[in-house]
Amino acid sequence: MDGKKYLRELDSSFSALKDPNVSRYFNGKYAAQGATVNDLATYMANNGLKFAPAVSGDQASYTALYQALLTYDVQMARTVSR
Repeated sequence: MDGKKYLRELDSSFSALKDPNVSRYFNGKYAAQGATVNDLATYMANNGLKFAPAVSGDQASYTALYQALLTYDVQMARTVSR
């Protein structure tokens, strides 16, 4: 199972390196930016970015970010409904 997961991640990395925009992985364009959830969401939307699946070891960070985004979404929905 671990071997198959490793091969899938390796294949995904190889595919990413073939992307004509690969330099964006290294110049910070694809790095999360923003001091707040709103800043992050705006940056990602403006740059056409989406979340990728968590890689091994990053699940806790993704869970924390998910909770922050969920809280932000609930707060925005309350603001809009007023």
